[in-house]
Amino acid sequence: MAGRSSQDPRTVLEYLLHQQDRTYEEIVREFDKMARRLDERGVSISPRHLRRLAAGERVGTTPATRRLLQAFFNMPISDLLKPWSPEEATSTTRNSVAADSMPTETELLTMAAERSREFALKWQLSTTGEAIDQIADEVRELVLIYPTQPLPTILGRLVGAQGVLLSMLDLRQKPADARRLYFLATVVSGLLAYAGSDVGKPQIALHHARMAFMWAEYADYNGLR
Repeated sequence: MAGRSSQDPRTVLEYLLHQQDRTYEEIVREFDKMARRLDERGVSISPRHLRRLAAGERVGTTPATRRLLQAFFNMPISDLLKPWSPEEATSTTRNSVAADSMPTETELLTMAAERSREFALKWQLSTTGEAIDQIADEVRELVLIYPTQPLPTILGRLVGAQGVLLSMLDLRQKPADARRLYFLATVVSGLLAYAGSDVGKPQIALHHARMAFMWAEYADYNGLR
């Protein structure tokens, strides 16, 4: 079992890892699977890094790694890394998600909402016409398959497309390119609003619908409004 020993856990994260009937290496593989599903490109964590985090050592983590740890255990990173005490065992177990489970539709939609509010992704993407064509093809395919595919199989792609679009819009753009990107961002936010409604989360759906209308205003496109 991960980190299991006679020593008391030093952090909440270490306590949760102690509950897993698997090694650190196995947990890291599940972490990598989640990163691929959420389209967090290039994000990984080594067993050694995970052990050091669990031990409460001061080690650096990227924003993407922190987002994945939060989604993995369904807890804020500040709570995961705080010192563990026996009094917290019951609430920690109740509030956390087992590490072998995947994030729910609601968790994925919430992460998408946070990205749209904060422009969290800062990828230095190419903004050539070819790059915009590529993301446009992805959005077009998502529009076509959304009515026919199970939501969990495409939600990661939707969140990833949103992240790419917001990152491109966060860079300087020619007016024509910006209008095209705002058009695509409107479509993706509209699909995320439908997804929020489909999983019974009207507040999340409303957020994405408002964002879609805002992008439509920027695109100055009456049909999208």
